Amino acid sequence: MAGFINTITWTIYLKRFDVLILENSRYAVLPFNRTTLFKLVSSGTPGDGTVPVESLRAIRRSAVLKSALAVNVEHQGAYNVDSLRDIDNRPAVRFTLRAIVKMVQEVPASW
Repeated sequence: MAGFINTITWTIYLKRFDVLILENSRYAVLPFNRTTLFKLVSSGTPGDGTVPVESLRAIRRSAVLKSALAVNVEHQGAYNVDSLRDIDNRPAVRFTLRAIVKMVQEVPASW
C-alpha cells in the first residue's frame, strides 16, 4: 500500500428546541445538558462592520497576541484579487497569508 488512510470519527448530538430561532441567533450546547442562546447584534460603535473597535482593544490586551492589523477596510473587497501579482496590492491578504504561514510553522511536525 502506498500510504495510510487516516480517519476521524465523532458523535453528533442533536437536540430539538421548541423555540423559534432567528437567522441572527444560535443555540450552543453546554456541558451537563445545558444550552445558551447567542444573538448577533450591532454594537453601535465604530468598527469595520464585522468587528467592533472594542474587540480590537480587548484583543490587544492579550498576553498571547502575536500580531494585529487594524485598518479601515471593506472585508469582501479586501480579499478580492485579480491575480497572484495583485496580492502585493492587498495588505489584508498579505497579512492573512503571513499569519497562516506563521500558525502552520508552529504546528509540531509529529501532529
